[in-house]
Amino acid sequence: MKDKTPAAILGSGKIGTDLLYKLLRSRNMRCACFVGRREESEGIQRARKLGVPVSTGQAQYLLENPDSYEIVFDATSAIAHAEHSQQFAELGKMMFDLTPSHVGAPVVPTVNAERMHSCRDVSLVSCGGQVALPIVHAVSGQCETVDYIEMVNTSASQSAGLATRLNIDEYLETTEAAIAGFSGCEKVKCLLALNPATPPAHMRVTITFLASGFDRLRVTAAIGKMVAEVQRYVPGYALITEPVFSDGKIIVLVRVTGQGDYLEEYAGNLDIINAAAVYLGELYSDNLNKLRLDHGAQEVLACSF
Repeated sequence: MKDKTPAAILGSGKIGTDLLYKLLRSRNMRCACFVGRREESEGIQRARKLGVPVSTGQAQYLLENPDSYEIVFDATSAIAHAEHSQQFAELGKMMFDLTPSHVGAPVVPTVNAERMHSCRDVSLVSCGGQVALPIVHAVSGQCETVDYIEMVNTSASQSAGLATRLNIDEYLETTEAAIAGFSGCEKVKCLLALNPATPPAHMRVTITFLASGFDRLRVTAAIGKMVAEVQRYVPGYALITEPVFSDGKIIVLVRVTGQGDYLEEYAGNLDIINAAAVYLGELYSDNLNKLRLDHGAQEVLACSF
């Protein structure tokens, strides 16, 4: 336990609480503090029962106790993160932003994980972004031109908490910007549908491309390879059917089944962004530990002369 990187979770809602369970089984991180704002929140109560240090002092508590953690997972809101980003940067802390704030550097584990080592604020983009961007990267890399990309995210209404509903505009804007940036396509449209069906339906994302200059077999192979890579940290990430090709269109349908840590399996939209955050956090911790070992070796070498 003592060798694990201490991390703090800021935000005790659905995302923060599910993230807590994932962090508890991390191979190289430990939850040093679970922070919210309401003592009666389910997340705070669960963390306390699990023996995790808790606080209802919000970000101020972490700012006043910087020695207790090295990583912050921000699961609050897009508006709040804009302020948090600056505050924790001044402390030299690494932040993983699970809000659609569009403040930090957008990172997707299977696409550009190395980018996080050159910044202090990593944006997980959005749940839809974490589903679609691996496919966008795979497909756009096989096409001469991509003229239009459309993403439709259908998630269970029960999986959307208050912060998610308040951040829908930011979600759409941030996801569209990330898709455009990762693909080079200027025309992008994102849609979000919260499905009130009972029983709740699993998260489904449809990505449609208008493209030219591609080979169907190569596109299909690239998508299959990417799906397998995402499944390393999101086992429930899968194609609903083989890619569909029609008159310059490429249509990819993805379903995400959650791991059921805290949330139900239908909440794949929240599961994937948390799984991606923990996966990146572990890679960051590996690098941090390597730097410490290298520094320690250099000090030993210097003392031997």
